[in-house]
Amino acid sequence: MSFLKKTLASFGIGSAKVDSILNQDVLYPGQSVDVSIHVYGGATEQAIDNIDMKLCCRYIA
Repeated sequence: MSFLKKTLASFGIGSAKVDSILNQDVLYPGQSVDVSIHVYGGATEQAIDNIDMKLCCRYIA
């Protein structure tokens, strides 16, 4: 694997992509959430130590 590919992957070019999918349309505070996380490999090999996810909500009045 070339140094250039590793460097580009560190900037997000050719790196792995992560997609998170909420399986519910409506959520309430304190409710458990069912989430699917899909990881798609990129052009270079990368180790994944962990995946952190933060959920932000927007109230619609």
